[in-house]
Amino acid sequence: MLCVHGWKTGNSRGPLIDSYGHVIGVNTATFTRKGSEMSSSVNFAISIDTVLRTVPYLIVYGTPYSNRF
Repeated sequence: MLCVHGWKTGNSRGPLIDSYGHVIGVNTATFTRKGSEMSSSVNFAISIDTVLRTVPYLIVYGTPYSNRF
């Protein structure tokens, strides 16, 4: 997911919430041009569907795959 917001640097890695208060993703990274302020940053997120599908494998196997080999 690509999220274009006016977030300040350091505010990534949290929930991405829609206007109804539902979590729709997890913020993962922020791209900001060097020397620019918050108005020119682009944030990236993982969709909640991907998170819900991957987390159980991470907990059980320590990897996002049920069969690593």
